[in-house]
Amino acid sequence: MAEMADIQQRLSELYRDDPEVWMQADESESIRVSVDGDGKVDAVRFAQDWWQRVRPDDAGGIVLTLVQASRAARGETATELGADDAVRQRASDATSSFVPLQQPSSDRHELMGRLETVLTAFAQLDTYRQSVMEAARETVELRSPSGEVTLEVVGTGVRRLTIDARNAQFTPEAQLEREIVDLFARAREQLDVRQQEALDDLPELSAVVREVHAAEGRV
Repeated sequence: MAEMADIQQRLSELYRDDPEVWMQADESESIRVSVDGDGKVDAVRFAQDWWQRVRPDDAGGIVLTLVQASRAARGETATELGADDAVRQRASDATSSFVPLQQPSSDRHELMGRLETVLTAFAQLDTYRQSVMEAARETVELRSPSGEVTLEVVGTGVRRLTIDARNAQFTPEAQLEREIVDLFARAREQLDVRQQEALDDLPELSAVVREVHAAEGRV
């Protein structure tokens, strides 16, 4: 964890020193997007008269593609800074913490009790899975104050960004840039809430796992 925190700090410092480090642009250089050291959408830039070189109907999809490309570039930097070592360390820790199963008891009543515990635990896991699936299908539509930009969030990700093509050429570039960054920030808040709701269920889920392990005879 300490190593990952160090990598995160270095990513933030890189972005602070060079805001263009993960900047991505479309082929016409009309639209440019960058995430910051935390992976958040921090900069969206539209060239003057961009709508003459890019179809306004395509602009939202281009922005989303550039967001993904910028995050990928940031991820490559993180890997170069040693994130892969942290992953290997976590894998090593997980392997070293493995505890072999104990031999099951031959007592029939004890075995039946364990089986009932396992079946109950898996029923609870299935209920948890269904709640997660329902959350993954939930759709939230976020709209900018001007109504010119709409961001659609499904489950735990952004699915669609739409820019009103009818008014694209009449909307100042700075306004579009500001509203898109703001919508991504609002979407992140929505996703954080959903993630926290899922995390709130983890103590109960952990108890289920403990029940299964106990029924299997794990220490």
